[in-house]
Amino acid sequence: MRKLGLVTTLALAGAVFATPGQASEQASPDTSPDNFTTVVASTVVAAPVVTEVTTTTNLKTITRGISRLAPGGGGGGTGVGAPGQAQTSFLEGQQGMAAGGGEGKLGIWVNSGWSDIENDLSSTAMDGDVFSVFGGADYMVTDRLFLGVSAGWETSDIDTTFNRGTIESDGFTIAPYALFVINNWLTFDASAGYSWLNYDTTRTNLGGTLVNGSFDSNRWFASANLTGYYSVNNWNLSGSVGYLYTKEEQDSFTESDGTLNRDQTVKLGQINVGATVGYSLGKMEPYVTATYQIDTTRTDIVVGTNQAQPANDETGFILGGGVRFSLSDRVSGALEATTEEGREDVSSTTVNGTIRIRF
Repeated sequence: MRKLGLVTTLALAGAVFATPGQASEQASPDTSPDNFTTVVASTVVAAPVVTEVTTTTNLKTITRGISRLAPGGGGGGTGVGAPGQAQTSFLEGQQGMAAGGGEGKLGIWVNSGWSDIENDLSSTAMDGDVFSVFGGADYMVTDRLFLGVSAGWETSDIDTTFNRGTIESDGFTIAPYALFVINNWLTFDASAGYSWLNYDTTRTNLGGTLVNGSFDSNRWFASANLTGYYSVNNWNLSGSVGYLYTKEEQDSFTESDGTLNRDQTVKLGQINVGATVGYSLGKMEPYVTATYQIDTTRTDIVVGTNQAQPANDETGFILGGGVRFSLSDRVSGALEATTEEGREDVSSTTVNGTIRIRF
């Protein structure tokens, strides 16, 4: 699951994995090309995939929370409208909902998502799940500026078939965000965050013994997106271009058999270009979405020279669809399912839901 995965962007240059997991003086595992991914901890091979999926998924979650404020987002008085009725302009909608002593300026939202990650290359094969719950609150400072903060919890459970092991993680994230309305059809949003994570890993060594280890990790990330909107009759169209960057620093650790795994850094920079087309049915709006991804900076997966080599693709795409809905003039939400394809070895599927309430 590569995006999980994951995320929701850009980076240039290629940060290549340093090959942690080499033996300390206490142990001398066979790190020959034929055995590399068997004798090193699961994180050495799985970390780039898990980090990318969880980070991009978390950023998309925050973006979804922000998007409920935007034209067609359903949360700001400019989303789902009556059949055959064109959307009101964004600024007019925001001014209208905030009329009356500050009413409608505060919003809260919650999002929950699940992703399935799969890698089918023999030397890096893995399969597992990522689950997250995020919530946020924002305030309309002016009719053009929204400021907010989100917090969330994530967990992953991956079976690393390549070394008959597992990698599990959990952690917390805090991320402030902002949305600026440039004009009636264009918005800019940005977010940045920090995550505190813990990993547990297992593998089965060449002698058939289960080896385990655990370590802590810290991750920071940031993203920015420019989004345009256009409505005609019942059709709501949007297009966006964005960039995300993440860097995760994982501590060194010693496994139960004495093998020292050095600290490592995982990086990802990604440009995202996407479009969404929705059709208003009154209180409900089904839509389809597509995003093209371009990795500009990334940490590649490294295996032994005599093992099946991962493609480490630098491009991919996300296809999906969902439905936005309005339960009242203050409560709105969305359900969405997407799949990440176009990467030779890795794919992921994500399902998520968001509810937003304004006061």
